[in-house]
Amino acid sequence: MSVIPLLDSGLRNYLRQVPANSVLHCPGLNPDYAKLWDFSGQGNHGTISGATWTKLPTGIQELSFDGVDDVVNFGSPAILRPTNTAFSFE
Repeated sequence: MSVIPLLDSGLRNYLRQVPANSVLHCPGLNPDYAKLWDFSGQGNHGTISGATWTKLPTGIQELSFDGVDDVVNFGSPAILRPTNTAFSFE
């Protein structure tokens, strides 16, 4: 079983592919202990409080939440407010 390193440019390029009409796309690249970077082009970066970065075997980084008080605050830009449109969060 091989592990795909995070430095693999093919993997990075794949994860940075932003789905059409996205307003927020945070694929876990370039973890920063204070910010969650949005690659959608909309600039909806989030501020991390309490959650910690964990490296998966593939080299991808994910945020780990304790279920109590860890949050990512994206503020309240109009583009992130739900309306009569479908929202998908993975």
